[in-house]
Amino acid sequence: MPNAGYNADPSYLLYGQPVTPNQHKMLADGVAGLGDNFFSDAEVSVTGHSYTSGAIATDHNEKTWPADYDNGVRGTHGGGDPLRPSAGSKPEPAIQHAEDVLNDPQGGYLFESFVRAGAVPPDKAGPGKISMGIYGEHTLTVPYNGIDMAPYKAKWTRPDGTTVDWKAGDLQYFDTCRAGQFVSGKTTGGNSPDTDYSRDCEARQLDPQYVLKHWEDAYNGLVPGTPKGTDVMPSFIYMSLPVNHTLGTNLGSPTPASMVADNDYAIGYIVQELSKSPFWGSTAVIIVQDDTQAAGDHVSALRDPVEVIGPLARAGASHQRGSLPSVLRTIETVFAVSPVSLNDQVAVPLHDAFVSDLSQAHPGAYTAVKPVVPFALNQPDAPGQAASMAMDWSAYDLIDMQTLNAVLWADAHHAPFRSPRAPTGRGPG
Repeated sequence: MPNAGYNADPSYLLYGQPVTPNQHKMLADGVAGLGDNFFSDAEVSVTGHSYTSGAIATDHNEKTWPADYDNGVRGTHGGGDPLRPSAGSKPEPAIQHAEDVLNDPQGGYLFESFVRAGAVPPDKAGPGKISMGIYGEHTLTVPYNGIDMAPYKAKWTRPDGTTVDWKAGDLQYFDTCRAGQFVSGKTTGGNSPDTDYSRDCEARQLDPQYVLKHWEDAYNGLVPGTPKGTDVMPSFIYMSLPVNHTLGTNLGSPTPASMVADNDYAIGYIVQELSKSPFWGSTAVIIVQDDTQAAGDHVSALRDPVEVIGPLARAGASHQRGSLPSVLRTIETVFAVSPVSLNDQVAVPLHDAFVSDLSQAHPGAYTAVKPVVPFALNQPDAPGQAASMAMDWSAYDLIDMQTLNAVLWADAHHAPFRSPRAPTGRGPG
């Protein structure tokens, strides 16, 4: 780490500065602070996403996820299974709907709490209004008070009226493509076949109300009918950038280091463009992982980093203890939004992550750097390749987490793969 004082053990490191230069540089430049006493409330994504946006996972969710994450060994039960809930060889939508309802927290998610507080969608954002944009996350299956949440969710409306979403959960769509959509509203590409082994940014776009450039244009008086100085950037933005889940060592897929580096540059690029915008002085970016996948750490398999970035972030290490409900409580405190569960109601906001006085703010711009790790594809006989390719990668976290942990460790350390499921040590691959 570039700053002293972190509770860290380098022997557990998988992806250091060459792979994640932006997150290191933001810490070194004093643009960000890192919490080293922060813990995930979940082992896997099906519970982790519920905690990240709802501060709780339901009893049904907690009891069923182990069977969902066995890569089909115990059949097709619920949200984590390759076939999803099914009554045979095909998914059954009615069962999936019931499963989703059982997984939804009774109090809803943070998004519904914002709606209850009067938050408007991005196309209605403006001075004196609280507003919200959702870039890839689940909302209540049965809408709160029948309110349509679609206008809050980032999308691209094609000329024929059809819409395309944020590609949440698609691990084969690069986070740098998502970052490009967010910043400019446009991406290049569209010439590469959409397969597991080849894909580009697909020339995808976003409707202007979800795009940073549009908000800047509105502020600078370049949008007809909008007076100069009008702030139409959503007050609260929730964004999913999932590519650092990786695709293991699947033959022909990007290497794990390439995918983590892509995620890092996407973060750096978004922060760079935000820091050059007129909104930077009142912007805070909070980055968390929805779960740890019970990976290695010298403190706890559930310890997770929390990064706070922006001119109001306190640089350096923070040792304040917290977990995912602490992040929700911080957001709720800033926007005077009601808690969604008991967990975030009693959680302590991340006070230590922010400057204690506005005179300590540091409004300077950030310049992103591209990772030195070259983009590469997994080659034949990559560590653990047989075990990796035997798992389901159609969306994040449908795989056996301990097997993936072993695959990533072997790949990062150029070591033999040792399957956690093989009693004699070495497994397939």
